[in-house]
Parts: sequence; C-alpha cells; structure tokens
Amino acid sequence: MGKTIKRIAVGLDMTNMDNTVIKFAEFVAKRNDSTEVYFIHVIKNHKFPEELKEEFPNIEDKVFEEHEREMRENVEKIWDKKVDTKKIFLVKKGKIARNLLKVLDVDNIDLVIIGKSTSKEERGLLAQKIARLANCQLLIVPEGSQPKFTKLLVPINHSDNDKIALEKAIDIARISGPDAEIICQNIFSVPTGYHYTGKSFEEFAEVMKKNTEKKYNVLVSQLNTNGVKITPIFSHDKNDDPIDEVYELALKIKPDTILLGAKGLSTTTALFLSSIAERLIQVDTLFPIRIVRKKGDNAGIMEFIKKI
Repeated sequence: MGKTIKRIAVGLDMTNMDNTVIKFAEFVAKRNDSTEVYFIHVIKNHKFPEELKEEFPNIEDKVFEEHEREMRENVEKIWDKKVDTKKIFLVKKGKIARNLLKVLDVDNIDLVIIGKSTSKEERGLLAQKIARLANCQLLIVPEGSQPKFTKLLVPINHSDNDKIALEKAIDIARISGPDAEIICQNIFSVPTGYHYTGKSFEEFAEVMKKNTEKKYNVLVSQLNTNGVKITPIFSHDKNDDPIDEVYELALKIKPDTILLGAKGLSTTTALFLSSIAERLIQVDTLFPIRIVRKKGDNAGIMEFIKKI
C-alpha cells in the first residue's frame, strides 16, 4: 500500500476551529505527497434583498472575494511553505453538507477533513452526515487536537468493515515511522440464551473471548502488516453498548486517531455506518476519528445529495 491521499478537501467555518483543521491538512498532505488541497467555506443563509442588490450590484461578489481572501491569509499563515501542495480556495453558498459532498464527488477527493467544535452540536451533526454519505475517507478533528498518527486505535467487532480499517491503519503507521503502533480492540459479548449450554456467564464469556481471538488471528493473517506492530486487546461488552468499551480504552491509552471502517452505498439502505461509528461521532470531543471506506464505494451519491 502506498501514499494514496492525493486530493484533500478541507471544510472551513471561519472560526478558531479552522487553525486545527488546517494543521491536520498540512500534516496529511506532507506525509502523503498530496497534489491538491481544496479549502471550502460555505456561507449559510446567504440572501441579499433584491433592492440591496439593485443599489449595490457587486455586493455578492465582494462578499465572496472577502471570504476567499480571509481563507487564503489564514491558510498561508499556518501552512509550511516547504509543503508544496497546490491550494484551491472555494467559497460556496447554501447548505454546508450538500456543497461539501458535491466537491468530494466532482473533484475526486480522497480524504475530507472537517472540525468538530466542543461547543457546537451542529458540528457533530455535520460530521455524522458527511460520514454517512461521503464517497471517500473522512477525518474528524476535535478543536485543539494535534496532528500525530503514531498511536492508532482500531475497534473491531469482526464485521465486513474491519479489514479496510486495519489496512488503512497499517498504511498510516508505515508512513508515520518505526515508533507507530496499532491497538486493535476486539469487542465481544455474551449472547442471550448462553445458560442453555449449561455454562455460567463467566465460562461462556471465556468461550466467546477464545472465539474472538481465533477470528482476530485469521483476520491478521490476511493482512500485509509491513512490519507494523499490532497489539490486540479483547474487550468484553457486558452492557450491550460497545461504545463504552471503546471510549474507556481510548481514555486509557490516549490514541492519536481512532479508525473505523464504513460500508459503501447500498440500494436498499441509507445507513452506511456501524453503530459504533455512529455513536462515537456523536459523543467524542477528544480524539480525531477517521472513517475509512473504499474509494468510490458510495457510487450514485449525487442522488442522495439532492435530498439533504
């Protein structure tokens, strides 16, 4: 696996949150030799009264020019000039999610980076919407977090999404250097009706753990780890809420990023995230989250964009 993040899209909202997002974009671009970074700001509720436009016919253009100038100044202030990546600045108007998703589709973006403010519920809702519908990878960065990809947490429950999340983690760790480590958290639970086996709860939990260990070994045997260290951890979900196990471990080991796999677009469902990904995006305010899906999995996404 090589450096696959060639085109990056970055959502900016013209607040202090932008500083964090720009730093992450520069960090990723530098390590992947990215060729282009699209900085996008969407002006919401943008509507000038007709009488004002008649009196000042260029006012809308002036507003867009001013926003673009502010974006450029802020990016250039933070961006390392040694990172020679082409920067493209786009100012749009209307709905944020719809405009972002259109850029991702039209400009063949590999990774979109958006911020998540600890004080704005709306940012979490936007992140969730983009995570469901983006046709590329998504990196959600909490306000004030630092770009670093040395310790990666990959929670898995042995679904179809686990392999792509681990493959991307290996790719990132390999680029990050010899000190990089992947912690693979295997989550298991005891099914209802275990007592019919004649075993106690604790005994059946041990059976489930051993089965999970076997599944993990099979999964890892299918991967080219490229010498990257992967440490397995087996977490018993006793409360039927795996997000508690994920966050408890995250608070303990303090990962630089949490990676989760996502399915592509289906003709039969509009839900493209696992329950773990959905909930983690909702509650997390501390750790960057990377949603991984195969490029182009959400084929036909423009039909869904029209509905949001």
